[in-house]
Amino acid sequence: MSPTGAHQLLVIGGGPAALSAARAYRAAGGQGRVGLVCDERRMPYQRPALSKQLLRGETSETAVALESDSRLAQAAIELIPGRAVFLDPEAHSVQLSGGRALTYGRCLIATGAEPARLPVPGADDAAVRTLRSLEDMRELRSRLSGGGEVVVIGSGFIGCEIAASLRAIGHPVRLCSQEAAPNTDRLGPGAAARVQTWLIDVGVELALGAEVRAIRREGERLTVQTSAGETAGDVVVMATGV
Repeated sequence: MSPTGAHQLLVIGGGPAALSAARAYRAAGGQGRVGLVCDERRMPYQRPALSKQLLRGETSETAVALESDSRLAQAAIELIPGRAVFLDPEAHSVQLSGGRALTYGRCLIATGAEPARLPVPGADDAAVRTLRSLEDMRELRSRLSGGGEVVVIGSGFIGCEIAASLRAIGHPVRLCSQEAAPNTDRLGPGAAARVQTWLIDVGVELALGAEVRAIRREGERLTVQTSAGETAGDVVVMATGV
């Protein structure tokens, strides 16, 4: 039994998995109260666009929303802005950062993953950015609004997409990675060679096969020290997994 006034299903998380869970409950015939706790205080959206169309300014933030307000209301799914800070499984309650308490029959945690930062000196500098949310994307674009050189650390899918997108809007970009070729650990040498060619063709400089050891601030710029040398930029974007 759920406490009176409780959400029969309370989903903590504002991404595609959280929204899909709420939709699936309704599609399966669930009639109880459903709440979606979203830390970002907005409708769940398509995150892949962050490193591509949104970063390049080719689409709007509203265009990447996964649902409309009207359709969410039609499905009787309540969007609850806030950050969950404490969960009491015995009392079936969740406390939000603003002090509001929610009760539930069943709670699903679908909060996704957080970008990892390399455990090296200087990784916590404010000009070292990660990219997972719209706020991250806005902050990165703001820091680069006057132009500037960028160093991208990491040659996985996100790192390659960020490097190519920033180069496409005019920024000098150097991509640093300990991989011998971009994405070779995930795709193999043949596909990695093709990805490398694409990056070179769009003007991304590559510094491969070297481990990042430190990030050092020098005035308004950051210097990335690797096992093969140093490279500097106005902003460093760390795309080193989750």
